[in-house]
Amino acid sequence: VVVINTNYGIAQPGFYGLGGGSHHSEGNRARHLGFPLQLGWRAVGHDLAAVDDDGPGASRVRVLIAEDDPISRRVLQSALLKWGYEVEIACDGNEAWDTLQRDDAPRMAVLDWMMPGKDGLQICQELRTREENPYVYTILLTAKAQRDDLLDGLNAGADDYVIKPFDPQELRLRLRAGKRVLDLQAQL
Repeated sequence: VVVINTNYGIAQPGFYGLGGGSHHSEGNRARHLGFPLQLGWRAVGHDLAAVDDDGPGASRVRVLIAEDDPISRRVLQSALLKWGYEVEIACDGNEAWDTLQRDDAPRMAVLDWMMPGKDGLQICQELRTREENPYVYTILLTAKAQRDDLLDGLNAGADDYVIKPFDPQELRLRLRAGKRVLDLQAQL
């Protein structure tokens, strides 16, 4: 992974000047006016980092976002898309549960704890009682920040717990850890 550090705000994929000469990178020839960055470079704070993947041919992980607040939902969706995940959206707990019951359900879910219908805690509990369906890696995302809340969430079957407002880098690393767990399980 190559990291480019910048304090000049968010960079977009496109042409960035390198000066003259002939340079090659991943099959793209640099021109005198600039060098085409590969799609997949994204801004994280003031750092640019490559999209989370395992190289050529890596499959994109589908993640369910279950969040009833439209602004929070949009922030999460935008972040996960930038990080290279495929995203499915549920606006309440019942819709999330229905999505997770499908044969082609996402294998990862970011669940708000407090939602209309089933809450994130109930969804975690019900997921862990299923025997036939594949494992769903769950991250509870909540404003509940007390130690007892964390213990309740993990005891209900959540794999991880992130407190709102969330730190994007923390969430990204927790999603990456979840992907590793699912990849290891698939190898068994």
